[in-house]
Amino acid sequence: MALHRSFVVLLLLAVLYYPTPTVAQGQNITVSYPVTVEFDLVFPRNDTYAPAPVFPVVFAVQNLPEAAVSSSLYLDWYLTRAQGEYLETGRVDFDRVNASSNPYFVVGWTGKINSTESADTYTLLWSFRHPNCSLGMFGSATDFDSSEYQDFITFTVAAGGKQPDFAADRDTCPTRHATFEQTGTLPAAGTTWNNYNSARDVCGVLATSPPPANPCAAKINDAAASSILAELTTSACAHSPPALSSGCPPPTDTSVGTRAQVGRAGADLGLLLAGVTMLVQL
Repeated sequence: MALHRSFVVLLLLAVLYYPTPTVAQGQNITVSYPVTVEFDLVFPRNDTYAPAPVFPVVFAVQNLPEAAVSSSLYLDWYLTRAQGEYLETGRVDFDRVNASSNPYFVVGWTGKINSTESADTYTLLWSFRHPNCSLGMFGSATDFDSSEYQDFITFTVAAGGKQPDFAADRDTCPTRHATFEQTGTLPAAGTTWNNYNSARDVCGVLATSPPPANPCAAKINDAAASSILAELTTSACAHSPPALSSGCPPPTDTSVGTRAQVGRAGADLGLLLAGVTMLVQL
């Protein structure tokens, strides 16, 4: 009898964990597992930058459309000065953004590193969370947990530093990244996950060890630079009062910035980065 019960449990595990394709609800996306979800820091880097009216903070998530089928991903980031003063914070709930592009670029910025008094050492900290689903008791329910990747990078702001142009190092692959391998899904119909706001019919199952990273897939190209700049412009123009004195579209023009705003807009944006502006004019 005990052997029979063990066989039933093993059979149930095999059925539930088998990596069959999953179709995204409301999307024309068919996911075949395993899928590698990768998170990359695009900008800033461990470098010395000049003060600027706008200082970008850019992340990338690879294979977000596939992960969004069964996963509720979150990103929290914090920008601090050497003394521990918090300048900006941002939280991205990827359920609330259009996850159709791959990689998906997360765009934030601050206007608080904009003068000679800004010369200092800064730390950017972030936490990226991916829920993990496993069999519950008796193989009849699902337990929810989360895999979390935390990291930070330091950079310097000083007179004579390079301009904080997120597109300047387009030929350089991101150096900070994390990966999760999703091996399949488990049924979770009508379930609201622990500490998550979303309910899905399936929940992603993660492998025990991370797969190799492919950070070069998150490099900035001309199209990505134009999209990121458009998002920065939209955020600055939406500021009250507008952070841009010129260059904002008329109130009825919705052509600039089609993605949901993420992160937090800082104070004065002022002039756009000269090197990036040229990309839009190509």
